Amino acid sequence: MSRLIRQGYIQRVDVATGDVIKQSAYSKVSRFTDGSKWSREEASSRFIWYLGRANYAGLEMATDALVRFQAFDSVLKHAMRGSQPNVEKVKVLLRLWNNRGLHAIPRALSNDLFLFTELIDHFVPNYCGSGLTLYRGQSKQRYEQAIYGIAWTSIPRIASIFAGNRDDAGIVLRVEATPDMIICRLGDYISTPKTVEGTGDDYEDEYLIDPRRLAGRVAVAKISQS
Repeated sequence: MSRLIRQGYIQRVDVATGDVIKQSAYSKVSRFTDGSKWSREEASSRFIWYLGRANYAGLEMATDALVRFQAFDSVLKHAMRGSQPNVEKVKVLLRLWNNRGLHAIPRALSNDLFLFTELIDHFVPNYCGSGLTLYRGQSKQRYEQAIYGIAWTSIPRIASIFAGNRDDAGIVLRVEATPDMIICRLGDYISTPKTVEGTGDDYEDEYLIDPRRLAGRVAVAKISQS
């Protein structure tokens, strides 16, 4: 059971059924609360509360708590509420991916990483760019299991770096991405050295794709030496 915080209320919701169990008044949650002291229930409710207000600092704190409780996956579907599209929510979710997407979020969601792209896709405006060739560097073993990540780049060199930066054998993948496959381009929403063209070697030109859209479309571009 989780508590979904509303303006002036706490709704107690059964995670399995979505039924509202109880509703009561509450004191406004402080954005400076120490997330390390939250319970799993508090972390879940505050993730939704902070996302609803596009509060990045609180969202990051709630995410770290949920990862600690191994409960990040359970909150994502319940966070898909509110007006659509919502660019401010997209921006904080992409900032979260930018800062926690290398290790914390992929490890927390494992093979269910599509849950995170599903949440972004719920709020993001339709991608209006053209189709293009995208690349991804990842584990060769996961490729052989038909498991793909969500982050792709238009720059082969960046994919090669990610393929080589691992202990096991890496592989560079290629996909001819049509506009309907692409959830968003990070640089359209957030500004970091990785998303702004002209910032040197840090620039990645990253795109997010729901891995469920990749079945039968991915080819091997290059195998990196382990």
